[in-house]
Amino acid sequence: MQATWLPRVETAQAIVSLAEYDTRLVADGALLVQARYTVAHASPLNWRLELPAVDEILTCQINGKPVQPANGATNRSNFLSPRTQGTTKVAFSYASRLDALDPVSGRIAIDLPRTDLFIHALKWMLTIPAVYETTAVEGNVAIDDAPRPRPRQPTNPERHPA
Repeated sequence: MQATWLPRVETAQAIVSLAEYDTRLVADGALLVQARYTVAHASPLNWRLELPAVDEILTCQINGKPVQPANGATNRSNFLSPRTQGTTKVAFSYASRLDALDPVSGRIAIDLPRTDLFIHALKWMLTIPAVYETTAVEGNVAIDDAPRPRPRQPTNPERHPA
């Protein structure tokens, strides 16, 4: 009997098991993004992210410890994993600026950071000024119909005249 080894299929050395983004946009186009990633990896990781146009990286942490990401090519940041294998948590925030919101059309286009790693789950919270109402989106996103908080009304109108 003769045995022949079959070729092996190489599996991914790392995946992003969860990517979370909290994006706040104001009417003049100022943008604040807080990003959190959980990355599962089988070996030490040199992870590269391509950031959209960023004015300033405000904070950056790996596993809860402040770090200075390596600056690669234009808008690319490299994060080194401190572990040989396992799970690494990367968090950072940045400020950016878009064109001011048009009060009539209100169209905006926002890019998230890009990575070559597979993203298993992505959660994105986009907060826009309360005077705007989201009526349509393009791409593979959906509008969450969660009710907006309303200003609390005084319980006694005589004590708190309008």
